[in-house]
Amino acid sequence: MKTDLEITPEELAPKLPRVMAPAPARLGELESLLTELRQINHAVNSILPRIHVAINLAIDAVADVKMSDILEVTARHFSVSAADILSKRRPAHTVRPRQIAMFLCKHMTLRSYSEIGLFFRDRDHSTIMHSLKVIEELRTKDEKIANVIDVLSKQIKDKRNV
Repeated sequence: MKTDLEITPEELAPKLPRVMAPAPARLGELESLLTELRQINHAVNSILPRIHVAINLAIDAVADVKMSDILEVTARHFSVSAADILSKRRPAHTVRPRQIAMFLCKHMTLRSYSEIGLFFRDRDHSTIMHSLKVIEELRTKDEKIANVIDVLSKQIKDKRNV
């Protein structure tokens, strides 16, 4: 017994031209729309980096503290270059200064973990979170680290007030 939803090939054949007729027109419309969407996507992708830079410049202009100031003061304090702190390499003499700079960036600016990660040469937000956790623990256990953070914080604030 055949239900209303079943159709035989013989019954389908006469209906196919009617169903398929609009397809080429719709296909052309779809191709046109797809081309337009690709153009929009390209335009958006080309302008997003410029928007990101503009936003960062605007934030830095009104911010009390810039991440670049934190980097500069931290590098000078530990006698390492800013390039070393930003480097992907992990020699012992740059790891702690980098972690402290990340910690200060989070506590002295309004930047997100992702934004701080981008500043530190495209590091993942989880790396920033790990650094903050490490420094927070060290800060409570090691008075020397706590003092270094206090000194750096004061120098960074003083730099902005000059």
